[in-house]
Amino acid sequence: MLYGNDLTQYLTEIGLTAIEVEKFSESGESKQRQIDVLKKSRYRILDDIHEREKSIQQIDYLIHEIKKD
Repeated sequence: MLYGNDLTQYLTEIGLTAIEVEKFSESGESKQRQIDVLKKSRYRILDDIHEREKSIQQIDYLIHEIKKD
C-alpha cells in the first residue's frame, strides 16, 4: 500500500480531485469510507468519459455531414 506523499500523488494521477484526495486522507483507517470515496470518484470519472464520448459522436456526425455535401 502507498502512504503519505506517494499515495497523494497516485490518487491525483488516477484522476481524483484535491477534495476527493482530502476526503480519502481524512477517512483514516476506515476502509469502507476509503472505498466510498474511490467509488464516487470512479462514477464521476466515468460520467466525464461518457460526456467526452458524446462529444466525439457529435464531431463524427459533423464530419459525416460535411463529407456528404
